[in-house]
Amino acid sequence: MRTIVHIGMHKAGSTSIQTALYKNHDLLKEQGIFYPLEDTIWSGHHFLAWALGVPHPRHRKEFDWESSLSTYIENAGDRTLVLSSEDFELVPCDQVKVFLQRISSFGTVDVICYFRHPADWIVSAFKWHALKEAGRFHNVGHYMDNANIEKWLDYGSKADKWSQYKVKFTPRVYNKDVVGDFLSIVGATGIDTKHADNISPLGITAKIVAEIGRNHHVSQEFVREFDKNIR
Repeated sequence: MRTIVHIGMHKAGSTSIQTALYKNHDLLKEQGIFYPLEDTIWSGHHFLAWALGVPHPRHRKEFDWESSLSTYIENAGDRTLVLSSEDFELVPCDQVKVFLQRISSFGTVDVICYFRHPADWIVSAFKWHALKEAGRFHNVGHYMDNANIEKWLDYGSKADKWSQYKVKFTPRVYNKDVVGDFLSIVGATGIDTKHADNISPLGITAKIVAEIGRNHHVSQEFVREFDKNIR
């Protein structure tokens, strides 16, 4: 059995990948690819990542990751099992080892991670925080000084943590066709990715930057408009 674990990173198209996998569950299943819908939230397997030691307010203490993993594997049968959560990148080293040892006992494991250019990542992350936490960060420089970005951009440690065990670790460079790239890796064909990537149009981005620069405040109506377009 083959298992593919997509571990992010954050702000590198993970939500778009998960949405495409979730919406095309049946078609992927016909092609020998199984993306579990059980225990998903926001189309991803974040409960599994949180149960492996990633703090999150929505973590369910009763969630038994080993039992859920066994169910995923059983339901996958002889298909390729695909698991995805950008919070996998935050799982502590000791739990990464336990998780990979457990899942490797069922067959081969491929770990996929998309890395985004640091400057591009910082701008994308700042825009997200500016909308979700209006007024917390005044500009990109303020964000860089106060958001502990070293934790997020320590690419080497992330790669080392997931590649030191007996699995195949594949680093990929984030690009605008990240969904198509990932689907090609898992072996999927005929999947419509036209609406999978919610790239923010330049007009929306310029409007947001201008409004934030004026008063460091964004209305809820504006947030809803932006949420339709932001990655």
